[in-house]
Amino acid sequence: MRIRVLVFVALLVGITGSSWGLDHPMPVSPGAGDRYVSTATRCPTFSWAASQGAEGYELAVVRVHEEGGPTETVLQQSFVGMVTSWTPALDLCFTRGERYAWSVRALDAHGVSEWSSPNLFDVSGTPTDEEFHEALDVVRRYLDGDQRTDAPPSEGRYVQEAAGTDTDAGTSPASQTPDRATGLKAGGLAAYFGGTIAVSTSGRIGIRESAPAADLHITQSDGLIGGTGGAIFSRSTDWKILHTGSHFSFVENNVRRAYVETGTGAYVQVSDAALKQDVVDLGCVLNRVLELRPVRYHIAGAERGPQAMGFIAQDLGEVFPELMRTDEEGQHGLSYSELSVLAIAAIQEQQQAIEALREDNSRLRTELRRSIPEVDLPSERGDSGGTADGRSAME
Repeated sequence: MRIRVLVFVALLVGITGSSWGLDHPMPVSPGAGDRYVSTATRCPTFSWAASQGAEGYELAVVRVHEEGGPTETVLQQSFVGMVTSWTPALDLCFTRGERYAWSVRALDAHGVSEWSSPNLFDVSGTPTDEEFHEALDVVRRYLDGDQRTDAPPSEGRYVQEAAGTDTDAGTSPASQTPDRATGLKAGGLAAYFGGTIAVSTSGRIGIRESAPAADLHITQSDGLIGGTGGAIFSRSTDWKILHTGSHFSFVENNVRRAYVETGTGAYVQVSDAALKQDVVDLGCVLNRVLELRPVRYHIAGAERGPQAMGFIAQDLGEVFPELMRTDEEGQHGLSYSELSVLAIAAIQEQQQAIEALREDNSRLRTELRRSIPEVDLPSERGDSGGTADGRSAME
């Protein structure tokens, strides 16, 4: 931990120079010296003790990565006057699950003080229970057609963008309460909870997105297969869908099964050799492929539209039972993507048979020429092998 503190101080010294004429202020919160303290909100209020003679202050925050990782400045802010606390605006808030260190120094007309010793804090990976239930209540009221935002919040943050302010609802002046909903709607945002969940006046919901551009707009916490980003659907297994940076991925129990390729929209099934075992050749399939019955059909019960082409699952299952699937309700389906593998295997098998026939034909022609030298056989291309006057060589 001490190494991290020294790295942090060295980074701050590199930001700008310092003066020895002022005492540096003491950071108060968030954090507690060289011990990490968790904060539930992404937009914590920074506070520090005043420094005598200071005419302003400068605050800097760096992100602290895992051991050996780089440390980077993520926020630097200056204040004029006797300001001893500050809450960052929404676009400056921090990422859940990350660790940070912050320090402050005093300013006057002659220069700046040394940086204070850093305070360490991390942002909790999940919203508080109060934030979660408050968000659910707002969403429920929006779905019910009630767009009021005057329910008393617990840990929620109501953002009054029209006035250019960002106010903690629990500490806002009483004079602001009657106009709170008006100010929010004027700014296009109905409510914002814990820096995590936003509800716009048009009913759009944003998760880590203060200006949702769709009915549901999610900015992921990360794009890792085994990370916390994305949406998980749990039952007997955990299925997760997420944007992994390059592709839109489908993950089962932290193993990517398939993805939609960025730029082409192609659906790609993961097929790496490292993920397969007991690999054997498919063997002969041509005779069974010839037994399949391709059909045209309409979907039963649906509005009558164009005919579809395919197979009946039960029919194909009698020939290739490994291609038929049965869902939780007993309905049968087919793995159509695997039919392309059968088609290629059948073509290869058929081509082998064609090559064998060609070899037999060539052998027989050679033997026939040896036994009857004067016979002019047709070429393998199928021409008649006639003479110049049009008569057959057999005449």
